[in-house]
Amino acid sequence: MNNQKNKDDDRIILEQIIEGSEKALYKFYNKYNKIVFNFVASKITDKYVADEIAQDIMIQFLERSRDFRFQCSIRTFLMVVAKNKIVDYIRRKKTAGLIVGGMPDFIIENCYHVFFDPKLENKELRALLEKVFSLIPHDYAKVLRLKYVDNLSIKEIAHKLARSFKSTESLVFRARKAFISQYEESEKVFSIVPSTTAKRS
Repeated sequence: MNNQKNKDDDRIILEQIIEGSEKALYKFYNKYNKIVFNFVASKITDKYVADEIAQDIMIQFLERSRDFRFQCSIRTFLMVVAKNKIVDYIRRKKTAGLIVGGMPDFIIENCYHVFFDPKLENKELRALLEKVFSLIPHDYAKVLRLKYVDNLSIKEIAHKLARSFKSTESLVFRARKAFISQYEESEKVFSIVPSTTAKRS
């Protein structure tokens, strides 16, 4: 009975988040962020890294919340994602820098076919990313650079921008969503890829 009630409550919260409710977003974080962090921290001793992975899990889930069909509970789903993230982190740590070291995970996942085009040089990839950054709102680009280029934590970004922790989490969430949306909707931004590769062939 409690499990069903919890699932019903989560369904309502998720629907409210999709509709843009900041209150529901904060409620979701308060309910699950600590659970995810504690699980990751039990496997990865570096608390800073554990916090970053936990934040990434939460944000990625929210970005794809429209596709969640409650075939299992949100808690179970987050734990499965956390296990995979931990394995991925350990694997990446061993092979850091061999392929696309330093690139944010959320960009790699959503621009996979661009990142792993063997004909695309790193400098061209950087140019493509900069173009997308220039097309999203300035505050979104700024917060993404602070988090993924300067490698600042949410807490450090909040202090730097004089915002609350939760407000900064929400900003990062919206910024990532805007970046991905801009990438998906701006095919012409990436149309230089075929032309640049063609010149070398």
